[in-house]
Amino acid sequence: MNRSQALQHIEQLSEKGELEEATHRYALIVVDLVSDAGNEELLRCHTPEELSAWIRRDVLTWQVKLSEKAFAEQFEVGHGA
Repeated sequence: MNRSQALQHIEQLSEKGELEEATHRYALIVVDLVSDAGNEELLRCHTPEELSAWIRRDVLTWQVKLSEKAFAEQFEVGHGA
């Protein structure tokens, strides 16, 4: 799947209501990271389990870098629909 196809698929899932807003935003970030090929660890993820583990590690990194408020705003945590 190329970048364009991945973005289209993410948008389709979002339009169907199958992705929460924070998940939608994060999926777009991941597609950009993969497209840039700058993250070797991410490029080695070939299964949903490997991607899930990478996402957990990445989110923890974001939490360390950002204040609680900045993290919540970045990923729209706690902004119920």
